[in-house]
Amino acid sequence: MAVEIYRAPKAELRRLLDQGEGYASIGRLHGVHENRVRYRATKLGLRGTTQPQGEMPSEALLRLALRQPDLTLKAIAKLFACQAQAIARGAKRYGLPTDRRGRLALREDRS
Repeated sequence: MAVEIYRAPKAELRRLLDQGEGYASIGRLHGVHENRVRYRATKLGLRGTTQPQGEMPSEALLRLALRQPDLTLKAIAKLFACQAQAIARGAKRYGLPTDRRGRLALREDRS
């Protein structure tokens, strides 16, 4: 079974992506699966291979945010304009807890 290689010109692919077209719609336009379009765009350097994680807040700000009982990691990430994964990574780097029990202990320890 031979697999047909998708070779859209870089200029055309860039134009379509800049217009806001998604991989699926470009794939339908060219008669290929969206994963082939994604692979081609990545190989041509038109799209990054990972999502941006955002900038990690400072230790003091993160400690203050984690002390709040009503804020989830997702809500904290939204406040700092990043992803929850970046908050979890920052907390781990600073030695701050992200689980419920650890965050409760963090609230009780006001040092």
